[in-house]
Amino acid sequence: MGAWIKRSWAQHASVSRLMAVVLGSLLAVMYAVAALIDDRPLLRQVSQGVGNTTVFPAALVVLLVVMMLFSLTFLLYLNRLLLTRRDGELGLYRRLGMPASRLGRDLGGELGVIFAAGLGAGLLGGILVSKLLAMVLLRLVDVAQPVGLLVSPPAIGELSGYTVVVWLLLAALNAWYVKGHELLLYSTPDAAKTPTAPLSGLDLLGGLLGAVLLISVVWFAQAPTYWTSRAAQLFGNVWGLLGSLVFGLLAAIGGVYLLFACTLPVGLAKLAKLRWARPASRYLPLMIIVRRLRANRHSLWLTTALTTVTLTVIGGAAVLYQFGQTVVAQNIAQPIVATASGQRLVAQTLAKTPGVTTTPLATKLVAGKVRLRLRSAHDRLEKNLYQVIAQSDYQRIRRQQSQLPAIAVRQDQAVLLTTAEHLYQVGGLGGFDNTGRSLRLPQIGKRLVIKAITADFPLGSSGYFDRGLVVSDQQYAQITAPVVMIYGTHVRGKLAPALEKPLANSTAMDFVALDQATLAGSKVPTVVAKAPGQDYLGRDAISLRRPALHQMNGVFGFVLFVILMLGAVFMVATASILLLKQLAEARNERAAQVTLRRLGMPQPVLTRVIYTQIMVIFALPLGVGAGGAALLIKGLKDALGGHPSQVAGAVFGVYTLVYLVFAWVTAARIDRQARR
Repeated sequence: MGAWIKRSWAQHASVSRLMAVVLGSLLAVMYAVAALIDDRPLLRQVSQGVGNTTVFPAALVVLLVVMMLFSLTFLLYLNRLLLTRRDGELGLYRRLGMPASRLGRDLGGELGVIFAAGLGAGLLGGILVSKLLAMVLLRLVDVAQPVGLLVSPPAIGELSGYTVVVWLLLAALNAWYVKGHELLLYSTPDAAKTPTAPLSGLDLLGGLLGAVLLISVVWFAQAPTYWTSRAAQLFGNVWGLLGSLVFGLLAAIGGVYLLFACTLPVGLAKLAKLRWARPASRYLPLMIIVRRLRANRHSLWLTTALTTVTLTVIGGAAVLYQFGQTVVAQNIAQPIVATASGQRLVAQTLAKTPGVTTTPLATKLVAGKVRLRLRSAHDRLEKNLYQVIAQSDYQRIRRQQSQLPAIAVRQDQAVLLTTAEHLYQVGGLGGFDNTGRSLRLPQIGKRLVIKAITADFPLGSSGYFDRGLVVSDQQYAQITAPVVMIYGTHVRGKLAPALEKPLANSTAMDFVALDQATLAGSKVPTVVAKAPGQDYLGRDAISLRRPALHQMNGVFGFVLFVILMLGAVFMVATASILLLKQLAEARNERAAQVTLRRLGMPQPVLTRVIYTQIMVIFALPLGVGAGGAALLIKGLKDALGGHPSQVAGAVFGVYTLVYLVFAWVTAARIDRQARR
């Protein structure tokens, strides 16, 4: 067995080392997660933001199990791919008289060396990277705590046991493969694959169908609300929604498969017939790419699907993380936002504190009626309470709260403030805009034209019962209604968190009646400290931005960390599939490359051909997958109000960089083999 392992390792050194590196990368990520699970004090500190110390450890356990199951599935696929690649070699050993049992045992020993190397590298890499991942987790959940390398004997034992179990399973499957496939007796080393059939009219039709399906998916993704609402009108709400979603999913799956199987091969074959492609340095890469697209259409489709899922999940989690931070900033625009009743406690608590700045804002509480169109629905009459703000007060607050949009209204105009702005303004196909609608204030007999709609409230929406309204100073002076004060307070200095802490225990709230008489304008809305019935709107008397942001980061930051860890495993798997498939294809093309060199093709030209085809093969699933993920993330952002996410852009950049590194490694190895 030792001689077999040495000979096999020397013959397949590049593939064996790559498999050990891939296995080590997967085990390193899994070790880091297992070590985090074992570090109870660290997880307790992380869980403080949500007030539950059992949720995060349980979520990490689920993550580790999912990573183990996915890694097992991926290693099974990878092992079968590499074993099939060696059919000719194994057949030669069988014809020379080597028993199938011994051949299976030797394959198991060879695999054991690879797994031992991967386990050692994975545990060492996991220990080294564990500190970095712990720091990332603490940063995402907004916890300041020093952390060192996580050395966890239980995690080492669990990962070692997992690796041994997977090795035994793969060794048994390899032995069964050798024993159960007697056709190996008739295989020849480096047997040529069945030649790919020439392109036909069916391929042309398939290419056209694939293009139509992908264009339909992109068109649907640009306005999903519009198309689902149209389908609901034709087939009913449930069947219309389900039918449109199923159609979109099936069209995407079929379109991507036909793209690699027919559309791109037909298009590149047509391109190769043009005068531009006559030089060998252009013609050869085109035809090699055509052949590889058709031969690897299944793996290209699989890696595209995994890329789309990975980028969508990671990008979606990044969007949610940044969305949570934006929502807190919109709800509580200053460190402390209080109503008149809450401001008394704030003033008492901070009475002797230097560096305290308080910004008052006077609003008038009135009832209003307006007919608005909601997303995917018809116009409907909405009755709400509005806190009216004078334009001069709005501009004063805007000098401190820079994210507030610039506003200029005439006496008959108003700007509507609502947290659901994205539901009332939809762009693109089937879009609508509620500006220009007439808003009636029956309590004072006024009609105002809505000039704009925004989700940004002066001092934050937490100080408002329902909606806000910005009007001209003249109009504000003419409104006779109860004045409702809002205060924004900022405490400077490092002691601000400690000074704000006593205010976090406040449970005081304000309430206002929401009965039909109040909404109709026949009853003046009155703010009370307790709600005598159910028809009342409430708001917190004191809102603190720091604890709210900490809690939001604790939840969405942890979710983003979990998704990042899972995405790292998916990323390594998808890139590795392409890498090993291209190495296997290159082995079958070695004779053709030798022939080209003998015919006089310079080595630099052959190198350029190799790098071009490999970069294209890697770029296609990355580009198509990233495009699909971008459409899905855009839909999520639109549903959340269109908040931008720099984190999602960074995720796409890192994923692209990793793919380029794998592509460069693949091309370099193939070029090195071609030079021999």
